[in-house]
Amino acid sequence: IKKVICNDRYGMIYEKIHSKKSLGRLCHDEPENIKFFGKEFARETVILHSTKCDIPGMRNYKEYYLDLYKTKKQDKILTPKLIDLINSEIEERNTCIHGDLTVGNIIFADNKWYWIDLGRIGYGDPVFDLMTPYFSFNLLSQFRFVRDIFHMSKEQLKELWDSFIEEYARLT
Repeated sequence: IKKVICNDRYGMIYEKIHSKKSLGRLCHDEPENIKFFGKEFARETVILHSTKCDIPGMRNYKEYYLDLYKTKKQDKILTPKLIDLINSEIEERNTCIHGDLTVGNIIFADNKWYWIDLGRIGYGDPVFDLMTPYFSFNLLSQFRFVRDIFHMSKEQLKELWDSFIEEYARLT
């Protein structure tokens, strides 16, 4: 991926990856390997979260969530208590955040993992990234459309989350 700058706007040039499978599709096709895939997902996420972010033009996720609350766009999820926690407990960090950390946004091809759908990439505390798989794999997995999106059952999503977060915690 090459970063390009045109006037005051940032962009990226992408390359098409052939013969790829998303992590979600791999888990669906090889359910006996879900624990392994969860650990792989964690390892790649730790690498991403260990990468210093080139801040100019990137989204600051702490500011982003605080602004969402101020504009009342997410007031059902971002409660005053959660906003107080974000303000008091989450420090500013210069580490990369994917912004949409799901099993559909990491693919495997040519014996390597690749992050895709980087339109929401930014920087901040990794907790902002970890919220997405937590909610998706645990709380939202009760809904059929979520299970259909990820190509996994509720039990498989829970197994994936458990192996992912255990490995993530071990590596950080």
